[in-house]
Amino acid sequence: MGRLSASGAPWGPQKRLEDEPEQRPLARRMDSIEQRLVSAGPTALHFEGRTAAEAPLLLSPLVLVLAGLPWVSQQPVDAERGLVSVVCMAAALALLRWGWPRRTRMQLSPSKRELRQGAKCWPVAEAGRWKLGTELREFAPYPHYFASLALDDGNECILIVDRDPAVVLRQLHEVLEYWPGSVETSWGLPDEAQPWRFDRAVPASLDAAATGPGETCIATPRARADLRSVIVLTTVLVLIDLTFLLIKASATLDRVHPLAVVLAVFFGIYLILLSVGIAAAETRLYIGARVVGEVRTFGWGRRRQGLAVTAVRGVYLIGAAGAERRHLLVDSAHGPLAVSVPTERAEALVQRARQAILLAASGGHAAPPG
Repeated sequence: MGRLSASGAPWGPQKRLEDEPEQRPLARRMDSIEQRLVSAGPTALHFEGRTAAEAPLLLSPLVLVLAGLPWVSQQPVDAERGLVSVVCMAAALALLRWGWPRRTRMQLSPSKRELRQGAKCWPVAEAGRWKLGTELREFAPYPHYFASLALDDGNECILIVDRDPAVVLRQLHEVLEYWPGSVETSWGLPDEAQPWRFDRAVPASLDAAATGPGETCIATPRARADLRSVIVLTTVLVLIDLTFLLIKASATLDRVHPLAVVLAVFFGIYLILLSVGIAAAETRLYIGARVVGEVRTFGWGRRRQGLAVTAVRGVYLIGAAGAERRHLLVDSAHGPLAVSVPTERAEALVQRARQAILLAASGGHAAPPG
């Protein structure tokens, strides 16, 4: 279990995120919302990712509906209506192509000490120097975690990006097997903590029955309380408005087009699913004989890695200063595990997780403060 204590952070005091030095400008901006190692070998490591969807993608369905309206109308389609439909269809396809996420591919060659992206090539520093950092994008409630490699000119290039810090750490562990080097972190971890180093010979279990009676469950909603309240209230008001409009239209008009009813029903179902999905989504951390993370949506849970509680080396709070959500990182000899927690409750949840892990590892007997 390392030096995990109930009264303080493991391996000494944890750094405050606000005290971390400002990160240097990178050679490449973090265009990829997700980028991972897809294949690795002694001669080359291949990374592949995707960029974030652009705003025009959200407009394409609306323009596509406008393109189809002339064909479901009761009036016949003449040349003018047909031309408008074709123009709207072309605009929808253009918006779809503009906003659709794009693939990014990079290749790192340790033997040649070079990094390639298409026709571009950058020389890499002889001694592998990696850096773990975060980026909080505009209007995003959570940060993106990344691992960057130092280039020969002193700049850095991001190679691994993910919203889950445990994924970044596992990817970095695999990369270091082929290109060992030093790792610098700005996640607020203690100097002695190295969660990217663990024993791959003992894989994390995905057994859904890894936990049992007497376990501790730490559950937090994925959306803020004000957002959940607003989305539920808005859904109720819109459904009342739609119902009123349909009733009034059926009372004053001789005939209501079936498409108007179908669109209203589908829109109402969409709003209900959206509000239920946002209000009920939550993350859970089960602590018993094993430590298991879970993401629940619509009442169904998707469990992540299960770690033996006796292998846990530390529990840390990481993230970006100013973010609405941070991550509770469980470091173990079998690999890391991370769950998202709200910033305002993060410190208390970390302390609760540490105490629960100590209690579970000691067989139900609380460990003395260290």
